[in-house]
Order: sequence, then C-alpha cells, then structure tokens
Amino acid sequence: MNVSLDQLSDLIKLLALVVGGLWAVWTFHKLQRAREAEIDINVKVANLQRSQLEIESGKRKRLREQPVLAIALEVHEVTGTSETPGSILCVTVILKNEGDLNLDVTFDDSALTVGRIVQDQHHRQSIKELRRACRWYFPPDGKKAEALSEPQIFRIGQVRTIPFAVHLADSGVYLVQFQATYKKIPFDDEKPFRNDPVAIAAFEQTIHVVTGKPGEESHST
Repeated sequence: MNVSLDQLSDLIKLLALVVGGLWAVWTFHKLQRAREAEIDINVKVANLQRSQLEIESGKRKRLREQPVLAIALEVHEVTGTSETPGSILCVTVILKNEGDLNLDVTFDDSALTVGRIVQDQHHRQSIKELRRACRWYFPPDGKKAEALSEPQIFRIGQVRTIPFAVHLADSGVYLVQFQATYKKIPFDDEKPFRNDPVAIAAFEQTIHVVTGKPGEESHST
C-alpha cells in the first residue's frame, strides 16, 4: 500500500492530536487528584483546628466551673493609743468571687495571722510574736460583737471587704497572712450536687515593715 506524503503528514498530525489529547487528559487527572489531595488536607487541618478550639473551649468552661475566690490585702500602720502604746496594724481584706459559681466561705479563729520575722546569729529566719484575729460582727440583737464562724455566701461577682486591727508592741518586719476555706454551692433553683463539693483552703500573704512611726512606714510587698 502506497502512502502519499500528504497522507503521511495528515497521519502524523492526527497522531499528534491524539497524543496531545491523552496528555491533556492525563495532566488534568493528575491536577485533579492533586487538588483533591489538597482539599482533603485542608479539611483535615480545619477539623484538627476545630478540635483544638473545642478542647480549649472545654478547658475554659471547666475552669469557669471551678470555684474561684480572689483575695487581696491592704495594710497600713497607725499610731497606738495611750492604753495600747505601740502601733496598730490595720489590714483590709478584699474578697471577690471571680468564678461562675456561688460560694460558701468560712473563716476560723485565725482568719488573720501576723508574725514578726526575726533572724538568729546564723542568719536563719523564724517567725515569733504571733498575733491572730478572727472576723467580728454585730448580731441582730446588737448586744455584743461575736466571732463569725458560720459560712458566708458569696454570689457570682460579689465583693466584700473585711477589716482587721492588730496591736503590735515592737517595730520590725512582719508577715501578714489571711486564710479562708471555700466551696461551691448550688444556685437557688438548682438541685443539690451529687457529690459533696471539695473544700478549698486559700490564703494570701504580704510583708509589712512596722516602723513605729506611721508617717515613715514602708509599703507592703
């Protein structure tokens, strides 16, 4: 069979078209698979990020569900009286319920403790001359002040201040500590908890330098 030059040329062109078409189809298929793989990776990354956000959100939610009582101390020194010479350390304790739960807060007879920091000849520190104070209040009958031992309810966001006054005979460096115990309680229309809430012991400390001269006192740290 004789094939003319024109027929051979047409055959080559046709073959080139077929090969080009196959190449285009193969290239499109490869690109399509690459796009699908890229989309699959992006979906997995998005799902992973969503899972991480859900985990973080769950952590934040669990933290909010924990009882949180914030304690701050403000301390300053005033001059004693003729009956109680020396200095009076006035301590204001600021309590705030910073969680998303109502709290029961309990104070004992040593809600506030003040101790003088001393140092021996070997430069070892110890604390002496402890002074302890409870929280006082006036009951409805108003006859006399009483130590407050019953748990106090702190609603969400509620802030209360508690004043203390401690007489100190000597100047020096003092450690001031306030402590309380608190636990979460159900809301008014909420069922009791299945398990008894864990009571949390909390305390806050500061150092205060008592000079015996209130106008020259240093700040607490």
